Amino acid sequence: MVMSMSEPGKQFKEEFGEKKSTEYAKGETTQTITEPAQAVTVDKPNISPQRVLVTGSRKIQGNYKEISNLAKAICARIMDEKNWILLNGGTSETSPSGVITSVDHLVCIGAKDKLENSGDLKSEKNRILTLIPEVDSQHHHNIGKIETAGETARERRYNLVKKADAMIAIEGSIGTADIIERGMGLKKPVLPIRCTGGKSKKAWNDDEQAILQNFDLKKTSKEYKLLTANGLDNPEELSDLVIKLTKVKIAQDEAVLSSHDTPLHADNPSEEDLLGRKPFAKAIASGIRYYQKNAGKTGSFLVPIYGPWGSGKSTLLEFLKEELDPTRTKITEELDPVPTRAKITDWFNVLTKRLNRSPKYKPWIVVSFNAWQHQRVRPFISYRVLLLFLVLVTIIPPFFGYLTALLS
Repeated sequence: MVMSMSEPGKQFKEEFGEKKSTEYAKGETTQTITEPAQAVTVDKPNISPQRVLVTGSRKIQGNYKEISNLAKAICARIMDEKNWILLNGGTSETSPSGVITSVDHLVCIGAKDKLENSGDLKSEKNRILTLIPEVDSQHHHNIGKIETAGETARERRYNLVKKADAMIAIEGSIGTADIIERGMGLKKPVLPIRCTGGKSKKAWNDDEQAILQNFDLKKTSKEYKLLTANGLDNPEELSDLVIKLTKVKIAQDEAVLSSHDTPLHADNPSEEDLLGRKPFAKAIASGIRYYQKNAGKTGSFLVPIYGPWGSGKSTLLEFLKEELDPTRTKITEELDPVPTRAKITDWFNVLTKRLNRSPKYKPWIVVSFNAWQHQRVRPFISYRVLLLFLVLVTIIPPFFGYLTALLS
């Protein structure tokens, strides 16, 4: 069964451009157009606030004084940029002597102190956004606007990267490495500060050429030496450089977006059915169920969805997931994206839990995979994950069918 989605712009022109009165049905709703289509001049989008994620160690392992001073200095500088919002993961850890050791907490202290010294403390909840998981909340601070983002720390990291317009990493361990990898995979501006050590140093070493190209840096420059070697000796100078590089990169990205004559939007599925895709999703779901029940009990089939960027393909697929499994709760966060190397066990645990639901909701298991988002995942692991999954869904069901028939 193959379905295709026509190009909306072309269809609109053909349907409305030269007709004075045309009825255009979008699924279950009908709209009447009484005047010919007119040329519309669209203003370029206004610059929206930029969310800059600063992430790092839960417990600082390097020189505490130098790293904490740098973290506070960077976020004080972020508060100087009136169009920027500090985004953080809200982690708060203290040493036995009561010293705050988490980068998340330290950066927010630096930002809050800056706002207080500037007489602008009332804007704290507008300038600082803290995302925390729904569990383990006793280990999180309460600075800024607090929002929950997923049930676990892993889901929280996924949402942090999704919301960020640019990212700065200070030292860090496994969680920071996960955030850096996801951010780079999404082609977002990610600046791991190498001289702070930890996973930031490793990420820089692994992807140095890409980082140098993204931020227009040269190995022979003073800036390179500051970022990679002696920056902790000059926290104020290093923080100024980090903000400058981030600001330039954000401006470059904005220039690319504003060069278009049409409004641009984030490439994320819409939660609202603005394009009338939900009736189409219901029709596809109905067709899939019918095919499986009447003709496709033993076979697989493919339904390609064609359309240009912005025509609602991703939104359609989200609606289709809801139709095939209306009981889905945060399955996208649980199973999508495909895990990094360290999270394969967690991924299959979620899948196992999904398979063990009551028979009423089987056999639909909706698994999402974004190839663009995960193009940086090394093939050795991703191929094995895919192969193992295919083996499971191909071999195990027939085996149990044969066993049931034998016993009966």
